[in-house]
Amino acid sequence: MQGTFKQAGQRFHNIQVQVNGVAGKSTVAHANVSESTMTDDPINQTGVRNKVSSALNQSFDSGHSYSVTGTAP
Repeated sequence: MQGTFKQAGQRFHNIQVQVNGVAGKSTVAHANVSESTMTDDPINQTGVRNKVSSALNQSFDSGHSYSVTGTAP
């Protein structure tokens, strides 16, 4: 996690996947995760984790950043 920021009244966590030992730009995947999606409920955490993993995989494949938003049940 590279920190947090606010956008449109929501707080997001800046999640990056980086490769060690690379000079220059080492980020290979990026997702901003809204705090409203986070939960303490273990069952719902699995769903949120899957959404974040999917966003990071899509980012890796496309080279674009993705956002995970919404609210956990």
